[in-house]
Amino acid sequence: MAEVRDSTLTRRTLLGAAGTTLLASVLIALTLEQAVLGAPASAAAPNATRSPDAVEEILIARSLRLARGAPTELCAAARTGFKADYEDRYEFRAPVIVGGHMTDTMGTKAGAGRGCLDSVTNAAVANFYLYLQLGEVALRGRGDCRRGGTDFPQTGLTTYRCYVELSDPSGRYAGGLLTTNTMTSRNVLGAASDPAGYTQPSIATIRLWKKPVSAKAPP
Repeated sequence: MAEVRDSTLTRRTLLGAAGTTLLASVLIALTLEQAVLGAPASAAAPNATRSPDAVEEILIARSLRLARGAPTELCAAARTGFKADYEDRYEFRAPVIVGGHMTDTMGTKAGAGRGCLDSVTNAAVANFYLYLQLGEVALRGRGDCRRGGTDFPQTGLTTYRCYVELSDPSGRYAGGLLTTNTMTSRNVLGAASDPAGYTQPSIATIRLWKKPVSAKAPP
C-alpha cells in the first residue's frame, strides 16, 4: 500500500489497476485555478505524486450549503426513489491536512453538488440523493442522513451522519461510498455557524473503486 499526502487532498492508494485518477483531475483543476489567481502552480499540490495503477481513491472534502429550496425536476421521485421535500446546492472544498490535523477547513474549491432530501415523515432519518461533480467525474448517490445529538454541544446545533452509495454513469468506477460527519446550526447556509466557530455542514470521506482489470490469459 502506498500513501500520498499533500496540503490539498488526502488520498490512500492500493496498487493494481491502470487509469487516470480522480485525484489527478481535481489537482489539474486546482492548479489551473491557482494559475488564474496568480499563485505558483506548486501551491495547488505540493509534494503530490499520483500512481496510474491505483484501484482505490480516497478523498476528504468539506461541503458548503450554498442554497436550499423547493425540489426541482432533478429531484423527481422516478429518479431518486422518494418524494423530496427540498433541494440543496453545495460547493465542495479540499481542506488542508497536516499530520492528520485539518488546519484549514476551507482550502481550495474541489467540486460541486446538488442534494435531494426528505424529512417530513421521519425527522430523525432523511432519504438523500446526491449529484456530485469532482473534477471531470460526475457521480450519483443514494443513501440517508441520520440525526444524532440535538442542541449539542451548544443550543442550536444538531449532528448527523450521512451514508451514500455512489455510482458512476460513465463507467470509470465500479462504485464508491461517501460518509459524512455533519453538524448543522441555526444558520442553514454558508460557512459561518450560529453559534459561531463550528465547521458546517459536513466533512466527507469519499472512497471510489475502479473496475478491476481482467487478468491476461497466459501465453
